[in-house]
Amino acid sequence: MASVAVVAHETRDLESWVLDVKFGGGEFLFGRFGEGAQRVLVDQGLVKLGRVRGVFVTGPCTSWTPVGGVAGFLIAGAAAGAGPIVYGGRNVRWAMATLRGVEFRQEVGFDVRYAQGEIVNEFMTVVPVELATATTDSGADEEDDIGRILDGMGSPGWSWPNQGMLRVPDSERRSMCFVIRPHARPGRLNVAEAERLGVPRGAAFGQLRKGMAVTTLSGFVVRPEMVIGPAEEQDWIVVVDLPTRGFFRAALDVDWATAGAGGGRNRVGTVMHILGPDIDPFGAEYIGFMKSFPRTCKHIVAHPSYGSDNVTLTRSARLRTGLAGLWPTVRFPMAVGSGHEPTMPSPGDVIVERAMAECVVGDVDEICRRMQAASMAGQSSSSSAYGVECICIGTGSGSPSVFRNVVGTIVRMDDGWSVLLDCGEGTYYGLRSMYGDDEDVLRSVKVVFISHMHADHHLGLLSFVDGWMRASNTDDDLYVIGPERIRAWLHDWSQMQDEFRDRVRFVDVAGAAGAAAGNMGLDGIETVGAIHCAQEEAYSVVLSRRGIKVAYSGDTRPNHDFVCRARNATVLVHESTFEDRHLADAIKKGHSTVGEALLVGMQMRASNVVLTHVSPRYAVESLHDKLADIWGIVSRGLLDEDEDGMFLCRPVTAEDRQWCERVKVFVGLDGAVFVI
Repeated sequence: MASVAVVAHETRDLESWVLDVKFGGGEFLFGRFGEGAQRVLVDQGLVKLGRVRGVFVTGPCTSWTPVGGVAGFLIAGAAAGAGPIVYGGRNVRWAMATLRGVEFRQEVGFDVRYAQGEIVNEFMTVVPVELATATTDSGADEEDDIGRILDGMGSPGWSWPNQGMLRVPDSERRSMCFVIRPHARPGRLNVAEAERLGVPRGAAFGQLRKGMAVTTLSGFVVRPEMVIGPAEEQDWIVVVDLPTRGFFRAALDVDWATAGAGGGRNRVGTVMHILGPDIDPFGAEYIGFMKSFPRTCKHIVAHPSYGSDNVTLTRSARLRTGLAGLWPTVRFPMAVGSGHEPTMPSPGDVIVERAMAECVVGDVDEICRRMQAASMAGQSSSSSAYGVECICIGTGSGSPSVFRNVVGTIVRMDDGWSVLLDCGEGTYYGLRSMYGDDEDVLRSVKVVFISHMHADHHLGLLSFVDGWMRASNTDDDLYVIGPERIRAWLHDWSQMQDEFRDRVRFVDVAGAAGAAAGNMGLDGIETVGAIHCAQEEAYSVVLSRRGIKVAYSGDTRPNHDFVCRARNATVLVHESTFEDRHLADAIKKGHSTVGEALLVGMQMRASNVVLTHVSPRYAVESLHDKLADIWGIVSRGLLDEDEDGMFLCRPVTAEDRQWCERVKVFVGLDGAVFVI
């Protein structure tokens, strides 16, 4: 029997509404899949990625928001051994094809399909209903290009097709909705009657359930219809996504009662309404629409006015609350919810409930209040020698995990100028969970640096740029320094958002040293080729501003060239993916260990070192425990030469020991703010 549950709802750190339709042999997800959706589903424990057979994206695909989490979901699904098929509206294939510049670490199946006709599997028939406010050309030529890209993406040997803009098939707004018709359940086996007729328990019962006749020991043939009752019809489920009133007008013209069933009776049992802010779900007109469904139908309303302003990643919030108590000199800002959950009106003869996911962790408001108090205590006890803050939004590597999101770090100076160093999926929403409606930190970002094209370093860029443009002055420009493939990605999406073309100033990372640093608010900028994966380019960066030098490693093995360019750095933000005992893994995958990162900091004489990009295999507190003896860690590293030959050993000096005694080392934690 099909079960239906909301497993993700919109909050300050998530722009998703997801309905889970679960059968005995698999699960199917319907709704909007914003950045971080996969992480939330894992955090709440309501969905097992390995069971998900299909993802059905609703709504219009004219922005990154409703599809921003799909790629991360596919990557995580591939790691879990699953390969769900993604269905959606006209542009969903194009949206995924714009990721043609991503370098994938493993094979990822991009089976993405435009839902044009009925989708039938062993559990259900799904009828797509695409609402339109205008008609457009078919875009067949563009679809051919998209198909070729999707067929190759994520497979071994995939190489980026260096071509111009990938034209969007449909620039008009269409909204995809779905009618889910679960197949009738087989009738129940009358065990008593089967035994009376001489059918033995066991395999024979299974044959009858599969529709096969059984011959008893006496030679009597028992046919299935003799012992199995009639099939049981199951209720339909409808997911209606209406972002504006224009789509509501189009929805009124649809015969939802039959939905391609050839005149079958209306069996709708559940309707999920994903609505835009200009639709009043309790106005007379919309209530009339609800009443067009059966009286016993349950309506689940997903609307911004009835959402939640709390955080979704509650397990991570609990952890940060505890860490704020353990490390009072570290700030853990957490925007506190109002504590008020809006109550829905009672329309009387219509069964309505708010779209809210079940939460396996308790009182989020109390968690936030405790964290805010701890954060303020930490703020009052912190002092800054350089007027610099390091804001760790995400500190993980590879893919989002329960306690660490993928990497994204803001370095902010005391005059309000900031740089964002890499921008993994969910970076913008992580910042919202820390600061809420206070957008000062968001507005302060003037430069975004993308080190390379692995997904955990840039999939959050479009959402961040979109949020930044809405928060900042319309005359401001945002500089994005990154690989040429980032320019192509922004260029593709500029067909939907003109601001990506008008207000984003792209700087090719390979030539960034010659860029106009003054326009970015910098005194100087240098990029250095990193030692990472052989099949793609990666870079480190050194930024100078008002006597402050910021060095960021990106993903790399220890790099002598980087050391030379970043001498006497004020703050070094360095990847430390592995503990030293996993040096072989670090060498194989082009990463650094904790000891190697500290060794880099020592050789460049950095005043402060922030360790980030930590593998999810390690417990959050494990690296802290190992940093009690920095000299011991560094001295062990001096005994061996890096096999890449780029980071040469040298004799230990008294100055080395002095550096170890005075350096400040911070282990990156999601949501932490280090005062430098």
